[in-house]
Amino acid sequence: MTAAAAQVVAAGRRLQRVERVRPLYVLSALVVVDWLTILAVALTVRHNGWLYYQGTDQLPHYLTAWLLAHGHLAHTPVGYAWAIVLLPFALLGGPNLMEPLPFVVLLNVLVLMPIALASVYGIGRRIGGRLFGYWTAALWILVPLVGIKYADAGYHQRYTEFLLPQSLGLTASSAFPSLVALAAAAYFVVRAVQEDDAFDAVFAGLLAGLALAIDPPNAPFLAGAGLALLVARRWSALVRFGLAVLPFFLVLLVWTGHGVDLHPHVDASWHTLTGQFAGLQENFWSARVAEWLPVGGAVALLRRSRPVAALVAGWFACVIVVTWANARGGDIYSTSVLQHTIPAIPAALLLLAAIPLLAPGLPHRLPAPERDGAWGAPRLRLGLAGAAVALFVLLPLALSQLLPQLGPHETAAFALASEPGFQGAPAAPVDSSWHPTIRRANGTVTVSWPALRPLGGAMSYLLLRSGGNDATPECTPAPGGPECALLGTILGPTSLTSFVDHPAAGAWTYRVAGIASWIRDPAQGTVYVLGRPVAVSAG
Repeated sequence: MTAAAAQVVAAGRRLQRVERVRPLYVLSALVVVDWLTILAVALTVRHNGWLYYQGTDQLPHYLTAWLLAHGHLAHTPVGYAWAIVLLPFALLGGPNLMEPLPFVVLLNVLVLMPIALASVYGIGRRIGGRLFGYWTAALWILVPLVGIKYADAGYHQRYTEFLLPQSLGLTASSAFPSLVALAAAAYFVVRAVQEDDAFDAVFAGLLAGLALAIDPPNAPFLAGAGLALLVARRWSALVRFGLAVLPFFLVLLVWTGHGVDLHPHVDASWHTLTGQFAGLQENFWSARVAEWLPVGGAVALLRRSRPVAALVAGWFACVIVVTWANARGGDIYSTSVLQHTIPAIPAALLLLAAIPLLAPGLPHRLPAPERDGAWGAPRLRLGLAGAAVALFVLLPLALSQLLPQLGPHETAAFALASEPGFQGAPAAPVDSSWHPTIRRANGTVTVSWPALRPLGGAMSYLLLRSGGNDATPECTPAPGGPECALLGTILGPTSLTSFVDHPAAGAWTYRVAGIASWIRDPAQGTVYVLGRPVAVSAG
């Protein structure tokens, strides 16, 4: 026997020993490795305390949670489920998201991340046994790090600072909980295909509905799941899946007020898609490899399981059509389109993990899919399903009917605008206990305010000066209701807690805003909280 052959035999024996170890032990070790990896990224990437780059997606979700905690229903075009999860944080943390932000990040990393890892392991195990499941779970940890090297030097910083924190759960964005919900839903779809258990289809539908309620653009998963059940001819499972999703969709229609506006998410064009691939070619090591891997993975999965291939490939293909081909879905250069694709990471990962199945004869040598039978006692499964329906269907439905809607002139949340016709400025909640103090002397107005020192990181400030009374904002129509902004002259930014102004004679109103920047640059900060206005007469 040659040395190479001996090494192959020895490697096979080591793999057999690994396969005999209890999965709980191996998965526990993988979770610890994942935690250490996330910690390394968290310490390396630029940040401000617990604040990493996360766009503005987290603000409307937390604002909705805070308004619900104070008895108001917000006008919002976003989903409601993540706001329900954030509701306890808003009750305890107050209007400023920077205060409970560390606990939201810990929820993502310590609780939700292991669920996602266990889900991709479970799917891999049902494709090709325990070793294939371990291979899939290991890729879950390694692929984000490999992506650092895959990005070109000019794109490296954007990949590590814009994408990694969101994909690893280091933000309060809805992208990571969407990813976890979809990964778990995909696992139960695979179970429903292989086991044809009624509860599996129901839980797949509940988790898919939850993902839809977190963010409506997660809808492409429904196409992949429905296609998998059709290919497997699981007609009763398909009906159960649809019935389980339906309540979430109906509540979402009620919650958003004017319905779910899907047009911005399905405005696809071939020109836009080819432009995205050109962006891949420009900013990554090889666009051809990135384009071939999903196709090769889909073919490999077809060799092993047509329903699983239909689930994963159908899900990923729909995301590409809806997101990448969308003229308003962002671009590669700014990483916005990649950020929108974060919830589909499990599909991309499974396609990548399946590439070894292209090897001749390998799919037939893998063990048959492991069938676990029914999981948990019937009471446990009924209890979990009932809790999901109560928390994410009945509760939001009751809140949408019982709570008064936030009107355009109520001083609970506004955006700031320096001129009329503002576009897309995220609204921030008003902290009525936080307000400036004003002193007048020699034609000057000195405005001072208490410092904000939240747990999440350092904050800076903006000062808004408006003529007369600023109680009447400018509002523009939006899918979930009017979006309103306070108009005036924006003074700052400043890291100080006072500002000396020289206004003209007349009546003025001052309002201070707390801003935070992930790179500790006040000029690039986002408004997280507004103070109560104070009026003064100058001159």
